[in-house]
Amino acid sequence: MTVTESSLDENTLALICIVVVSVTGFISNGLSLHITITNSHFQNAYGILSTAVLLCNIQTISIILIWGAVVLITNSRELSSASTITFIPGCLVNVSLYGAVLLNLLITVNRYCAFAYPLKYHHFWSVPKARKVAITAYFLGFLPCFPSFFEPCFLIFNADSNYCWTFCNTTCGLINSVFDTTLVSSSSVIMTCINFVTYIKIRKHYKVRFKRFHV
Repeated sequence: MTVTESSLDENTLALICIVVVSVTGFISNGLSLHITITNSHFQNAYGILSTAVLLCNIQTISIILIWGAVVLITNSRELSSASTITFIPGCLVNVSLYGAVLLNLLITVNRYCAFAYPLKYHHFWSVPKARKVAITAYFLGFLPCFPSFFEPCFLIFNADSNYCWTFCNTTCGLINSVFDTTLVSSSSVIMTCINFVTYIKIRKHYKVRFKRFHV
């Protein structure tokens, strides 16, 4: 009886944490989405990519909140294990996560092009091209889900394992886990390098302008 009460208390605390974090995420991403949609300065390729990232974030937060609440309220072991039902939320979380990672990488490249090739920027990054790229990046997130038709390897919200989203305990799940870590880590390193180069170009640009102004 004591174990059940403790489990119920832990589930309640976990649910409260998920709700608080999700509401915070909805507010911050929602306000940012409102700005990118309504502000005229974002009616360009950069704005399209930023809007796509925010939509991916909102999708991820929505699934984490809804599915996490379902699992914790029902306290069902079936919903915390690999099954046909858990495949859908697990796959959708993957899609929006990978979509956000790829889109953030594209935003970094977009920012670099804006400073490195200002005259050719609109040729490389037009609004129609940005929309196509954003849609393609989103649907690429479905690729890691395809092996799940043969062996479970998608994300599962495991209430019995520190309330974390983890990949299925299969060979395919292990491969997806390694791929996930590699993709996110390598993308972060690449974005950092590109942003550093962009920062150097911005500094050089302002140094040149400063010298011309004082000549």
